[in-house]
Amino acid sequence: MKLLFRLPDMELVGVRVLGEQGTDLVHIGLLAMLSHARARLFDEICFNLPTLGGLYKLAAFDAIRAAASQAGISPAQLIA
Repeated sequence: MKLLFRLPDMELVGVRVLGEQGTDLVHIGLLAMLSHARARLFDEICFNLPTLGGLYKLAAFDAIRAAASQAGISPAQLIA
């Protein structure tokens, strides 16, 4: 799974899901994009574990961490 966020507001603008169950996952990203959701949504939402839906939380955390590192700030500052 790959999530694409727009800087500086971290709005979700793209989702890529590969694999056998990709069609079961991509609709979560589509709903988030249609809602103009930001990375913070995936931090706040509760996914059942273990499920593939939890990959959204991990992918969002990775994007937040990368964007914060690029900006030279802490991840908490980016999603506040």
